[in-house]
Amino acid sequence: MVIEFLSYFPGTCDCSKRAKGDFGLRIGDWKLIRRTSQYKGEATISKKPIPRFDGLHSLHFLPEDPAEMKDLSAENPEKLKEMISRLDAIIAAEGTR
Repeated sequence: MVIEFLSYFPGTCDCSKRAKGDFGLRIGDWKLIRRTSQYKGEATISKKPIPRFDGLHSLHFLPEDPAEMKDLSAENPEKLKEMISRLDAIIAAEGTR
């Protein structure tokens, strides 16, 4: 099993204080993204607009969606709950770096 955890934007996490910013957690083929701030720009990557996800979390199955364009949270509520719990545990332990 592969577990990766990262602060989504460098410099937004100081583990000596409460974790803040946007986060991503990858466990195996699944990736959870927690957005605590809303992206307001109109950036384009490879002539494709960046998807805007409503809500705090988005869940992606990387083998089928490597560009993280489709949020699978509604279709996989148990996986979403599991990954949110893992992310919360890591943040609570201040293990974000």
